[in-house]
Amino acid sequence: MTRKPEIQILGVHALSVSAQLVETQFKLLYGYPMSKEQASRARKQCKLQLNSVALIETQIKRPDDQFSVNDFTQAQPGLPRDSWQAPYLVHFLDAEGLTLLECEDEATPRRDHFRCVFYLHFFQDGKPLITSYGERFCPQLSTMPERLTQLAPFDPVD
Repeated sequence: MTRKPEIQILGVHALSVSAQLVETQFKLLYGYPMSKEQASRARKQCKLQLNSVALIETQIKRPDDQFSVNDFTQAQPGLPRDSWQAPYLVHFLDAEGLTLLECEDEATPRRDHFRCVFYLHFFQDGKPLITSYGERFCPQLSTMPERLTQLAPFDPVD
């Protein structure tokens, strides 16, 4: 008897938002002249956006052809599904979550057991994560472990 594919959400970790990260995001998104008031509002918007980012760590066992990292999302009522947030900066790790796996263009690792980590903007704490195999409960938002800060560093969106 073949065992079914499994996805478990191991952790949902808040992005550590520093003044430097906010400034980097601000410069990427608003690299044009503006008034002090406009710049202040834009920086606040950048900070709000960055504070909504979470790193999600999943454990994948026995993936089949149905598995796709691109399926990971959260429902956003009032928006069409193709406007929902998508995984950003996807990384695959070994089963213990200690080593990056080499994969071509986000291809699924050719392993029976591995971890997948990715960032999701506008994460909704308390809402399920949609996966290739249905919805999964997300643990409470927590501080990002140092190993994931090192293995999957955040890069601001431009």
